[in-house]
Amino acid sequence: MSNPVKVFYKGDSQDFVVFVESEEIASKYTEDSTIPLVDVVGTFKVYSPESGRGVEGVLHEASNRDLENQFGKKPVEDVIKFIIHEGTFKNNTKVGKKQWGSTNDSNGINH
Repeated sequence: MSNPVKVFYKGDSQDFVVFVESEEIASKYTEDSTIPLVDVVGTFKVYSPESGRGVEGVLHEASNRDLENQFGKKPVEDVIKFIIHEGTFKNNTKVGKKQWGSTNDSNGINH
């Protein structure tokens, strides 16, 4: 089983990210739209980086206003389809993996 993959779309003033189940299934979807979208995406949400630009860092669910400003008045499903077709794959999602570092191991209760 492959890990989820980010699909990144560079917008006019803000960037957007959609999570797909795998690059392989998303590529197949772009060639064959009869594949159900539910088989391609992990969640029917569009995300935007906290900074507004880039694919790394903290992601927040994009607001309806942000989506409307970039894509017009379209259902979120249509926005997701557009991002999958026009975006680029970024496969270092690190979804579900802890990312932390130990800054001072000697300051613990387990001496």
